[in-house]
Amino acid sequence: FTIFQAGAQGATDITYTLPTALPSSNGQALTATTAGVLSWASVSGGSGWQLTGNAGTSSTTNFLGTTDAVDLVLRTNNTRQLTLQSDGDVGIGFASPTAKLHVRRTDGTNSARSDVLVVDHDLTNGTAQNGFGSNILYQLQTSASLSAAGAMRDAASIGVQWTEASDNTRSAAMIFSTVNNAGALGERVRIAPNGYLGINDADPETSLDVNGAYATKSTTLTLSNGRNDNISIGNSSFVRITGPTAPFSVSGIANGSNGKRVRIANLTGQDWTIMDSSSFSTLGNRIETNTNSDIIVSGPVPVLDMIYDSVSNQWLLGTLNANQVIGAIGSIIYKYKTADESVTNSATIQDDDHLSFNVNANETWELSGEIQVDNASNNIDIKVAFQLPTSAFMRIYVTGIQDAGGNAIQGNGLLSASNTSKTIQINGGVSTLTSFRGIFITGSNAGTVKFRWSQGVSNASTTVVRAYSFMKITRVK
Repeated sequence: FTIFQAGAQGATDITYTLPTALPSSNGQALTATTAGVLSWASVSGGSGWQLTGNAGTSSTTNFLGTTDAVDLVLRTNNTRQLTLQSDGDVGIGFASPTAKLHVRRTDGTNSARSDVLVVDHDLTNGTAQNGFGSNILYQLQTSASLSAAGAMRDAASIGVQWTEASDNTRSAAMIFSTVNNAGALGERVRIAPNGYLGINDADPETSLDVNGAYATKSTTLTLSNGRNDNISIGNSSFVRITGPTAPFSVSGIANGSNGKRVRIANLTGQDWTIMDSSSFSTLGNRIETNTNSDIIVSGPVPVLDMIYDSVSNQWLLGTLNANQVIGAIGSIIYKYKTADESVTNSATIQDDDHLSFNVNANETWELSGEIQVDNASNNIDIKVAFQLPTSAFMRIYVTGIQDAGGNAIQGNGLLSASNTSKTIQINGGVSTLTSFRGIFITGSNAGTVKFRWSQGVSNASTTVVRAYSFMKITRVK
């Protein structure tokens, strides 16, 4: 046998005796004790290849194992640095990788590293470049879960997330930046250590701090004439209403959650009744109008603002323009004639084209108004009346004053029943100002209050109610 020089033993020569048996398996190497006893042993306690600075270039002799199911291990300073498992998983600083690329931050030590994995995107010359020759695709895992803290991972119950290790005591924000057309890197989104989210804001001061405008996605709902119950708005915060060709109502809105806000725009041009705490809709979908009664919202495109309150289990209606809301105590509704209206050869009362009001059940309203009436002939006169919803009651006084010196009383009377008329005298060629003042009370039925009129005597001489004649109602109870 051969005598080897062992430098670690100083100047003393050691005799190494070869083992008498052959190695028991592939991949074993001779190892020696300080006493010079040689034996066959697996490398690092397991099978596989260990590269120790071999300068060879032959893949067959230097980098490929001779059997399957053998890991490739790279070491420096006698420490395992990289493992390529036989299943293809790669571990850097990690002996038993459980993902395609498994990078360990400390590899068993307490010295934390901030540069665990770096993709260098070179901006030093002012132009956006990267070493990959094209855009970089970062594909997140979508099936198996990674359990290590501080990993970007997909978990069956929470989806993809980025978390820091539980023992991390740093106070740092998560920042998302993009490069603009000029190649400048700019921050776009920041999640502060306290959880506040800033959009184009590096110092968010609320849970969501947006430096700029924001928009919410919209949906369009097609409703029907009459009552609409439990209307579904889905996940939208801006809702357009279309469909109705006549006055309609909404008794409740589905899809509420605590704090959810919604703006609803009525594009129909029809009066819209919001039913207060209505049993026609499911409990939890009902609307509180804060007037203890239904309200009617009018106007060309009224917009309602509501917020859902899980404590009271209902939607709370926000404040509206008083000129749009019908129903609140003290609300005033004006109607006036936009054009002259004429009746010829008819003493049958008919609806005025402009002067009518939609009202709710169990309300009390004051009514007042002035109309200018003309006829070229003598003694044709005008009959006036009001039509009320079923079970309503009224006491409305009517007086006609002829324009003949300002002191000629032409007629007066009391209207106390729906569609019961009074006649006001008109002298030929002289305008008559007819005044109305009184009160009406609705019963258990909502409906429309209509001003109605005709000629006092059917005649070929036309009776005219002039433009800008007006009426108003004011809710008092």
